Amino acid sequence: LQLAVCYTEMSSLTILARYSKRRPLVTAVIATTSKSALIDAICQLVIEKRKTLDLKRVAVFTMFGFSYLGFGQYLLYNKIFPRIWSHKNRTLGTVLQQVAADSMIVSPLLYYPAFYLTSELIKGNGINEAITHYKEEAPVALPAMSKLWVPAQFLNFYIVPVHLRVPYMAAVSIGWNVILSLMHGRYLDRHLAIIEDN
Repeated sequence: LQLAVCYTEMSSLTILARYSKRRPLVTAVIATTSKSALIDAICQLVIEKRKTLDLKRVAVFTMFGFSYLGFGQYLLYNKIFPRIWSHKNRTLGTVLQQVAADSMIVSPLLYYPAFYLTSELIKGNGINEAITHYKEEAPVALPAMSKLWVPAQFLNFYIVPVHLRVPYMAAVSIGWNVILSLMHGRYLDRHLAIIEDN
């Protein structure tokens, strides 16, 4: 019986690996969208113990998971990075260059602005609110992000096949999503309190 279960699990993993190699974009979008929505909902209901689900907040994470994390990261990590740094020649130098580009360019200039813009647009606000939100949270969020993502991206660029980069990032980012969701929830709670006080 154990052998049958092990064989079934391996067969499922093999099927998933083959599918992700044939359809890396679809795999990336499904993995990031479903993970983003599910983790925020779990954060709200289990960790924060909210009585009701903030659907706008879930929408922020779902849209961000679909657009930037799915399509955007696929473009960055499956197309652009391999063109700049050949995935066939994974040296320590090329891996460190990719990690540096990711942590010093992609995260502060693409990832966070895209997240805050998505968040504010879904709430009916504009770019000015997104910039304010980014300025308030960046001093805490960027160092926290680096602690997780620098080592994770080192492994990603050094070991993970290109077609599995985004699903790998989706798996690693489960913990990051919890942190980001909680920070975002605290930000929303602070601003609701300010509005109620006025």
